[in-house]
Amino acid sequence: MKRLVLFVLLVVVAGQAQTAEKIQTGFITGSTLLESCSTPIGDFRSGECLGYVMAIVELHSSLVDSNLLQPMTCLPTGETGVTTGQLVLVAKKYLQEHPEYLHYAAPSLVMNAFTDAFPCK
Repeated sequence: MKRLVLFVLLVVVAGQAQTAEKIQTGFITGSTLLESCSTPIGDFRSGECLGYVMAIVELHSSLVDSNLLQPMTCLPTGETGVTTGQLVLVAKKYLQEHPEYLHYAAPSLVMNAFTDAFPCK
């Protein structure tokens, strides 16, 4: 339980930012992330989406590697590995298919997407 609390705390702290929504709540919502992930590639907001999704992946990996968290998802590695573009698509698909959750914290929703798409066996 301590590890889960630590993970959530680190995600929230990592999510601190400069938009009004982020300043008020400490994280962006799934709705805001979906907006970013729905912009054309090359647009600044698409880069924001990619960076946000990859930050969640890196944070999860770091906590697992440091034995502070049990794996919540197991991303494919090696030649059958997943690309950053695929990770963004998985997150975007989850957000699109679950509009009832868009008001929740984006980090949790991204992890839910990866847990569903890449469960640990």
